Amino acid sequence: MLNEVSLADSDGQIIEQFDVKGAKANKYFQSKKEVNFSVKKLKKGIYYVRIKMGQKLDNQRVVISK
Repeated sequence: MLNEVSLADSDGQIIEQFDVKGAKANKYFQSKKEVNFSVKKLKKGIYYVRIKMGQKLDNQRVVISK
């Protein structure tokens, strides 16, 4: 089960935390297995998407270049 999805900057500061809790959110994320978000407001640089599922934690690096 998906527990947490967040976006952090290169310093590790959480920029955005996505609501993945609750019946409606869990139903959506479990069926779609995707999270969409806009990067329009972000400065160019390196960011990390943190995904926590149960006891597993995965960090994916994202590079924004405008």
